[in-house]
Amino acid sequence: MKLTDNHTVKILVVDDDSLVLEALSLLVESFGYQCFTAANGLEAIEKLKEDAIDIVVTDVMMPEMGGLELLAYIKENYPNTDVIVATGYTEKAGYAEVIRSGAIDFIKKPFERDELEAKLNRAERERSMIRKLEKLSLCDSLTGLYNRRSFDIKLAEEVQRAHRQDFQVYLALIDVDNFKGY
Repeated sequence: MKLTDNHTVKILVVDDDSLVLEALSLLVESFGYQCFTAANGLEAIEKLKEDAIDIVVTDVMMPEMGGLELLAYIKENYPNTDVIVATGYTEKAGYAEVIRSGAIDFIKKPFERDELEAKLNRAERERSMIRKLEKLSLCDSLTGLYNRRSFDIKLAEEVQRAHRQDFQVYLALIDVDNFKGY
């Protein structure tokens, strides 16, 4: 079971070919990840609404909503979800186009088991490093307490929420003399 900070990595595989979908699902689960499946982009959106998905592996050419449209939707609505684009039609979408569109990686079909596992493992490592960097940027390294940057972010969020809900915001500041001694 792949764990990152006590979190099982959840992967959504999206492909309109049921045989490819089943094979990918079995492969992803054999790597130790929790796997969900969707037959097209619209079904994938419903799965994203139901559960917090970490990584989406999507085909490019699908009916109703293609992989690049799904990628754009995910980048706009689920910015913490990474996307790997898979395709057998490299003339329809190339590596550079897919990366410029916001995907973290590109894989050509038919792909090898080891290549898919390596790409998923790299994505998992990068996600873990990003979480660690975010924590380092928001917490004091000595005490582990939230720092000023964290306060500024949280204050902005609370002000926005209060404005949406038509509540007032109050802020109390306390100055403790000789605090460093504690």
